[in-house]
Amino acid sequence: MWHRYIDTLARHHPVIAVDTVGEPGASVQTAPICAGRDGAAWLDELLAALDVTDAHLVGCSYGGWLALNHQIHHPGRTATLTLVDPAGFADFGPRFYTWLIAGALAATAPRPLRPPLARLVGNSAILETELMNLMRASMGFRRALPVPPILSDEELRRLRVPALFLLGARSAMHDSRKVADRLGRLVPSARVEIVPGAGHALPTDQPDLVVDRILSTVGP
Repeated sequence: MWHRYIDTLARHHPVIAVDTVGEPGASVQTAPICAGRDGAAWLDELLAALDVTDAHLVGCSYGGWLALNHQIHHPGRTATLTLVDPAGFADFGPRFYTWLIAGALAATAPRPLRPPLARLVGNSAILETELMNLMRASMGFRRALPVPPILSDEELRRLRVPALFLLGARSAMHDSRKVADRLGRLVPSARVEIVPGAGHALPTDQPDLVVDRILSTVGP
């Protein structure tokens, strides 16, 4: 799935796909990340090292939270933001952890049973073989990352660049309508779209829509 995303986007713009620090991948964590400011500093160092200015940042879930914190703490390097059901708008409560565990259990079921289970638990990501292989390969990795705290009103008011928030109507992470209302009050530069029928796994629920919205935000 991710290859399809990148191939489609790369036909229109240069694409840099980053392994988030603190997660399995090529990025190596050499210092603690205790708050959004720390993750934002890492991302700013990365963009500076790549000599990237006017970046169009795209982030999903935790990546969306990192992108928001980068713009809050290091404004001036980013041209637009596309945030796909980002973290940082609600505590990780029982609903989210139940969704996460149910998806993990459903992913272990025989392949023919996964489509109905994916619909039942609201997690289409378990149908993506590549994602599931990556998940299994990373099981032994010890993450040392903070649980994203809720962004304050003051922090959100500091967002000045054009930003698109794509929210799953059935997101297990937050109440999308409340998030949309809050953004409408605090972030004049934000466009908010609640995607009907989609959950927190919005990129796999509606991949074509997500790619289309990214391109519409970035522009020609």
